[in-house]
Amino acid sequence: MSTDTRRSEDFALHEPSDIELVRAVIAGDRAAYGTLYDRYAPLVRAVCYDHVRNLADAQDLAQDVFLRAYERLDRLRKSDSFGRWLVAIARHRCREWRRQVSRDRRRQGCLLEIEWAGTSADNDGELARLGRLM
Repeated sequence: MSTDTRRSEDFALHEPSDIELVRAVIAGDRAAYGTLYDRYAPLVRAVCYDHVRNLADAQDLAQDVFLRAYERLDRLRKSDSFGRWLVAIARHRCREWRRQVSRDRRRQGCLLEIEWAGTSADNDGELARLGRLM
């Protein structure tokens, strides 16, 4: 086997490190981010699913995590810790999602109580009290 063939095989087998890929993305190489996505998407989806227990929501959250990471990639201090940083973003985003879902449920519950109170003539005072609480 010639030396030239070995070099091209070595190059073809070289899988770029996270450091190399992060630097390439910061330099403007979008394809490098695609490689990072392919490398970490299963992990991020698993982290999101672990938090939300719904596949569709986990996939949506994972996409949001990768978008946030892309937008903030220049803030990453250690390029070799991209995976840990990405998982931290995923966990934070999932906590935000759970808080939002909880808030929405509370609001919906209050609205249902107001509707219920509004259907009873005996509860005019209760309707006014709930209105003030909101």
